[in-house]
Amino acid sequence: MEVTKWTLLWGLLAVARPEQEMRIAGDIIIGGLFPVHEQNKSTASHCKSSVQFARGIQRVEAMKYVIDKLNDRKAISNSIKVGALIKDSCGSPSYAQQQSLDFVMAALSRSVGGRYTCTGIDKAENPIHIPAVIGASSSSVSVQVANLLGLFQVSQVSPASTANSLSDKLEYPYFTRTVPPDKYQATAMVDIVHHFGWNFVHILSSESTYGEKGIQVFREEAAKRNICISEDIIIHQDGGVAEAEYLQMDQDSRVNVIVLFATLEDTRRVLDQAATYFKRKFVWVAPDAWGKQSSVISDIALGAITLTLKADESRGFTQYLQARRPLPDDPNPWMLQFWAQHFNCVPQFAQWRFPNTSICSDNENLVDYFSYIQDDKVPFVIDAVQAVVQALKTAVESVCGQNAPAICSAYHQITGEHFHSILRNVTFYGIDDSHQKNNLFHFDHNGDGVAKYEIYNLQKTSNGLKISYQPLAVWEDNHLTFFDQRDSLNGFRFPFLDPVTSEPVVPQSRCSSPCAPYQQKIEHSVCCWVCTSCRPNQRLNASGHCENCTAGFWPTHDFQGCYKLELTVIEWDSAWALIPIALATVGILATLAVASILVLYNSTPLVKASGRELCFVLLCGCILCYLDTFILLARPSRLVCGAQRLLIGTSFCMVYAPLFTKTNRIYRIFCSSAILPTNLRFISPESQLVITALLIAFQVISALLWIVVQLPGTREELSESYDQVTLKCNIDNNALMISLVYNMILICLCTLYAIKTRNIPENFNEAKFIGFTMYTTCIVWLAFVPLYFGLETDFRIQISTLCVSVSLSATVALLCLFGPKIFIILFQPEKNVRRPHSRLLNKSSPAANHATKIASPATAVLQLNTPGRQNDHKMKAGYGSTTKESKTSGSKPVDAAKQSVKFQPSDILESPAMKPMLAKQESHPEDDEEEVNN
Repeated sequence: MEVTKWTLLWGLLAVARPEQEMRIAGDIIIGGLFPVHEQNKSTASHCKSSVQFARGIQRVEAMKYVIDKLNDRKAISNSIKVGALIKDSCGSPSYAQQQSLDFVMAALSRSVGGRYTCTGIDKAENPIHIPAVIGASSSSVSVQVANLLGLFQVSQVSPASTANSLSDKLEYPYFTRTVPPDKYQATAMVDIVHHFGWNFVHILSSESTYGEKGIQVFREEAAKRNICISEDIIIHQDGGVAEAEYLQMDQDSRVNVIVLFATLEDTRRVLDQAATYFKRKFVWVAPDAWGKQSSVISDIALGAITLTLKADESRGFTQYLQARRPLPDDPNPWMLQFWAQHFNCVPQFAQWRFPNTSICSDNENLVDYFSYIQDDKVPFVIDAVQAVVQALKTAVESVCGQNAPAICSAYHQITGEHFHSILRNVTFYGIDDSHQKNNLFHFDHNGDGVAKYEIYNLQKTSNGLKISYQPLAVWEDNHLTFFDQRDSLNGFRFPFLDPVTSEPVVPQSRCSSPCAPYQQKIEHSVCCWVCTSCRPNQRLNASGHCENCTAGFWPTHDFQGCYKLELTVIEWDSAWALIPIALATVGILATLAVASILVLYNSTPLVKASGRELCFVLLCGCILCYLDTFILLARPSRLVCGAQRLLIGTSFCMVYAPLFTKTNRIYRIFCSSAILPTNLRFISPESQLVITALLIAFQVISALLWIVVQLPGTREELSESYDQVTLKCNIDNNALMISLVYNMILICLCTLYAIKTRNIPENFNEAKFIGFTMYTTCIVWLAFVPLYFGLETDFRIQISTLCVSVSLSATVALLCLFGPKIFIILFQPEKNVRRPHSRLLNKSSPAANHATKIASPATAVLQLNTPGRQNDHKMKAGYGSTTKESKTSGSKPVDAAKQSVKFQPSDILESPAMKPMLAKQESHPEDDEEEVNN
């Protein structure tokens, strides 16, 4: 250890030379180290000639102000005063280390056992014992000075150095500070960037402890928040930033934010270069090195977000500085130099030193003649001095007693280690109106200050004539609080305007734009991705990827979850229901009207001739068809679904079974091969009703078997787009069509018989109307089946189409079969009378007329097929036309087997088979017309 001390000491002494220093007399001397001059990197000289006001004069004078204040208050005792030895570091680590030699001389003398002398260095005589040093400002300087002071157990209290590495007490055991380390500042900067939604930024950092350590913490904290770095550039001490690097940053349009973690000197240099190379604006985010420094205010910096340590300005110091003037015996050797430099004048007593400078008017002062902004580290200089003095008071009182008249010999035996432990544990309230006046100051467990930051925005004043720092937020206890929360800008103003409204907006600085709520990110990195849309039935899971909702569920509006879809049914007030209901209602009323008319005119010939029993069965079928509409539109349930299976097929069957019976009877009477009516069976009204009932019963039994085999119920059907769950009966479309096959067969048979009976006599022209009915019905059904299966994607259209098709089937039967009858009954009653019989026979009896009506349309032609079967004959209907006789016309004789024989109605009447019918007709002549037509 001794070898290391001596080696370092003699190395520094070899290059040391006398420089200006500030001395304040006192019984106990504390050291001070501030960058009064700027560092000169371009020449061999360490310092530039100009004196810094904020970081130099203000901090030096702040130390003097506190010492004077504490001495006036007799802080240690009534007779013990505190003095100071203040050195200029010029912001240079190596030069600051040289200047710190005087701080360790006494400690070195004590360690080698007595006084010593060095040729050419008179200051080494009677070295001053300095227990603590206030400084330095920059972290890189503090690191170098801490290495020296730590060797000799001299405590160091920095009011401005914030490098994280200085919190390492194994490496820097005698270093403390009244400011927090950069890790908190870097975290606050990350919070700001994250708050405004910026996740893609450029970073610039100084090639120094301050820049390297600070930006390292920023990278670590940014990675935790998924903030990515586009360009990571180091500001070199010798050359700064290359032009190509500026151009590269400028060309990346995705990035509009630059995080600058640099010393004040590097900050000025970067802004000057950026003004030259940048073609567009950026938002700068900078730490306390930039802070509220007026020297960096420029158009290129407009909109910058800067941090300063939270501390209320000391109004007492501002008043002190306003009254401060250079004095003939001024302890501050730099005050006169600064005065001449900035006011271009000197007091009269100093004119001999500045012969070419005018004499000041004595109205000049350091506050009113400048755009004065109190340096943000002044309050922390005050805290540092007060902490050291408080530790000195405790140390003196511990060995010399309270209110000691002078420094006792025991005080000099206090080791640096002991004094530093006292210093680390001091607590105090600030003096006068300083920022600690109502707050108890203390060091944390690492010897650092408490982390509190104010956030400033560099913006133009309301009149646009001035650029100034506006305090808009505070960061404390790891939490960012904005003073103005009215909008997303939070009072900040950036050099970016909305292209439509021309209002200030928060610029975007993102690698990729945020995905819409319904999109997932396909990431190339945590900041860069491609957005792809989820399917409509998908939500975003916790990892941000698309995930199907369970069947019957649908994503919420924010796509973070799924909710169960409501069951969809046809609403009774929708157009899909109202139109079929209207059609069905009109149909029911029309059917009831027709039935009423038929009942009212039940005894008229036309009604009798229509087959009253089958007509009423058919009308009941029409009413059921119309009622099917209400069953189909009802909310599906077990009862409704069972009713649908039973009634749809049955209602159709009650329409087409009577029609089939009618057409079959007509065909058998007029188109059969039987010659005599007595050979025809089941043509009476009773027989016809039985046949119709059997046909309907088959349909009913089939429907009941279907219900038993597959119990009625409901099912929930999910649409192809997954956004609709329909409540339906558990009836498959194919099964429904199969259940209607029987009715389709009846329709086809009715149509076939209608075609075959289309040319019967006028007295039996109901067959024509049946034909019209069946042709139209076939058209309706041929259109319905493709529509029903083709509209499966929309259940509303499908059900509505089915309702309309069922109603149309009933309407066709109602109009074509009963329309002509009702027209004659109501509007042509003269035609609704008993018509005269055929004149083929000159019979006057009712029996003869009856036979005539049966036979007259059937002028039969008997053809003998073969000579051996001359008794075998066939009756063909001529439907009112006479049979042509065979003609020989001079040709050879006609073969007897093919000779046509004229068969007269008289032959039928005289046959033994007709005699019972004639006798019956004679006894009941009133049923003549009905019996014939039936």
